[in-house]
Amino acid sequence: MIKAELFINRARMKVSAFFIIASKSWIRNHFPTFSAFLGAIIRIMSNIDNEPIFLYHIQSLRFSDWGKEGARLSSFALRLLALAAMFVDHAGLALFPAVGAFRCVGRISFPIYCFLLTQGFLHTRDVRAYGRRLLLLAILSEIPFDLLIFGRVACGMEQNVLFSLLLGLMALYAAEALRGRPVQAALVILTLCMAAMAARVSYGWLAIALCLCVYYAGENRLRMALSMAATLLLYTLSLALSGVTASWVLVSLCALLALPPLLAYSGRRGARNPLFTFLFYAAYPLHLLALVAIRAMRLVPPYFLR
Repeated sequence: MIKAELFINRARMKVSAFFIIASKSWIRNHFPTFSAFLGAIIRIMSNIDNEPIFLYHIQSLRFSDWGKEGARLSSFALRLLALAAMFVDHAGLALFPAVGAFRCVGRISFPIYCFLLTQGFLHTRDVRAYGRRLLLLAILSEIPFDLLIFGRVACGMEQNVLFSLLLGLMALYAAEALRGRPVQAALVILTLCMAAMAARVSYGWLAIALCLCVYYAGENRLRMALSMAATLLLYTLSLALSGVTASWVLVSLCALLALPPLLAYSGRRGARNPLFTFLFYAAYPLHLLALVAIRAMRLVPPYFLR
């Protein structure tokens, strides 16, 4: 019996290692800019105690080159990155709550989704249809979200992140419709921020602010990155002042790591397929349900991190 368990565990580890190696190879071949950035980040963290080597790897990031010939991330690649980070975040929340690294990785997904939402707003032919799809998906995702986060079918303590993005879309619509009337636009946006706080949507007012940072920056990527960084720091400061733990404040700062991939955005859509679009929409509620089922059936291998 013990030998059989050892054999199963070794087989699982080999399969996991195969997929990790295959994934690294695929990312390196298809997203060389992000692969180089991720490698640099790993080298930085592994040499953080050695100041000369640490500074050398910081300089090797070469942020000034991003947005030029190094900009190779399409919107499709950014969606994949955000989706993967989101899954890691929720897997850590549901299955490995004691491992903070999962939540750190997950912080990069939200700024990327706000960026993609703004790009979608700027290029969609029907903003209202876009909003209706987002609202429908938010409603369908609320029960899976409550089951995963609170263990209940319904809970009013927090609403899922799609409601946050919907409010961000409404703010973009108001900014566009009230262009040339800054006072009215500011009042509408302030009202939406208050609504986000009152409804207790995930991230509160942050989605509205990040979407507007992207919108008002236009094609100026540096202005976009600086305004998003300032907004994220302000949000983190608000968390610290509200009394959340210092560890969560540090985790929230990891959202700044979303900025280099956004600076590497090429302006291209990438792979276009109706099936991909459907899967990106369906991934949010489906992955929540999958994690609820995995946690309920205790399918997490015993050798994994706890």
